[in-house]
Amino acid sequence: MVESQKYALITGGSRGFGASFACLLAQKGYHLILLSKQKKGLTETDDQVRKLGGNATLIPFDLRNVDLIDALAFSIAERFPHIDLLMLNAAYLGQLRPLTHITNEFWDDCISTNLTSHFRLLRGLEPLLKKAPQSDLIFVNDALAENPQPFWGPYAISKAGFLAMAHIYKAETTSVTNINTHIFTPNPMPTHLRDKAMPGEDKNALASCDEEALRLWTEMQNTTMKELKKTA
Repeated sequence: MVESQKYALITGGSRGFGASFACLLAQKGYHLILLSKQKKGLTETDDQVRKLGGNATLIPFDLRNVDLIDALAFSIAERFPHIDLLMLNAAYLGQLRPLTHITNEFWDDCISTNLTSHFRLLRGLEPLLKKAPQSDLIFVNDALAENPQPFWGPYAISKAGFLAMAHIYKAETTSVTNINTHIFTPNPMPTHLRDKAMPGEDKNALASCDEEALRLWTEMQNTTMKELKKTA
């Protein structure tokens, strides 16, 4: 791998918001490292990236397998010299039902995918983020983390923990590392997860994934410019 190349790893990079942001980054010159359990979706995103003149490394991986993530991070570190951008985006909906009706399996799957897996990935990949001249870490938030609703039990709970993790990590590292931490809450988009949660919803009333990807990129650039002015 080329030392001067920029590398971006995206969880949930096979479709929806993750795929849209991957395509945008491909146009910015990043090599994409796309992680998802959806093998077909990964291939489709790879096709889009290649049409845009970019390149991607595909990692079919189920984030529910949290005990394998340390080994995964080690294998990534063996292959790539650094990571310039890490986007923690993958999410699992689980069951929409009263909290005490949630099965053990769906509770564990939700907490593992939305919270524990991203903690372990961040811990394992932080050395690669620190090796980049300047790196970006993106936590993709959900409004339910701050405003939980009935029947969204483990999903909202796991995303609230995810948001707390984002704020804690940002507070611990902003002034002492080269890592810029971003917490981004997309507007409602026509993603697979939302379609499962709200079937029949008018998708024309939702923001497009491409629009939200561009909004995230713009916010990242504005944040970077503000930080540069502070240190000038």
